[in-house]
Amino acid sequence: DGDVLLIRVRNLLPGVVADPVFLGWKDCLTGKVDLCELPGYQQTLMLEPNVSRLARAVGAHIKAVQGRHSAKGVHLSDGMKALTTPEAQIS
Repeated sequence: DGDVLLIRVRNLLPGVVADPVFLGWKDCLTGKVDLCELPGYQQTLMLEPNVSRLARAVGAHIKAVQGRHSAKGVHLSDGMKALTTPEAQIS
């Protein structure tokens, strides 16, 4: 249950994934799904410059979720807030 950030690469290898949109997770996801598509292949996602793009996308998503929860009066844990401090961000 809950919202999910689904991260996928733009260049999926043909024939490897039967569901190129949800990557096989559709039946497991019950909340809101935000899709983040990044350049490259799954093998290069954790290499520069893709890993910096990934970090920025995850940081932006965390901030958006914090904003939604703050508007509802829900406070996230200090651990979640620490992920979006300026020191934790990659420029």
